[in-house]
Amino acid sequence: MTGPLSDRDREKARLVRHRDIAMRCEGDAWLMEADSGGVTLITQRSSGESVAIARITLDALPDEIELLSAALDTVRFYGPLVLRAADTVLRLQGIERQKADDQRRRDPAQRAAILCGDVRFHRFLEMRSGLGPVPDKAAADTRLKSLLAISSKTELRDDADALARFRKLDSDYELWWRGARI
Repeated sequence: MTGPLSDRDREKARLVRHRDIAMRCEGDAWLMEADSGGVTLITQRSSGESVAIARITLDALPDEIELLSAALDTVRFYGPLVLRAADTVLRLQGIERQKADDQRRRDPAQRAAILCGDVRFHRFLEMRSGLGPVPDKAAADTRLKSLLAISSKTELRDDADALARFRKLDSDYELWWRGARI
């Protein structure tokens, strides 16, 4: 049994449904024919068949008529656009992930120093330690050393246990920064 769908899952389902409809309508064209009673929206199917699919009354505004008559083209336009945007987001996330991995591979003492200068890391240290505000880089340095039970960040280069504690803290910070509950 599955739980209720998230907003994102519902959005994905709508995108898939619209993409499938656009694919089934491949080769179709929508046309408008006006007469004294209003406008008729006609689909010219790829099979050659021509069918009236909607009648728009004279009370409809021009923008409303245009919106309805352009619906198929709009779906065809936005479907690929959304896919390109999703590909771009995934590519950028990969680049950011690679940057984060590269930073973690650096000298751990250097990585710790960089983190201590990051205001987001200050907020993480506040949350992690529960000891109140971390207002600046010096306070972050002190809090980090306290959490890791070290007296100098250079110990991260030589002490395997300290390095393991730092890598865990750094990993937790990355998860926290990305919104995961830790």
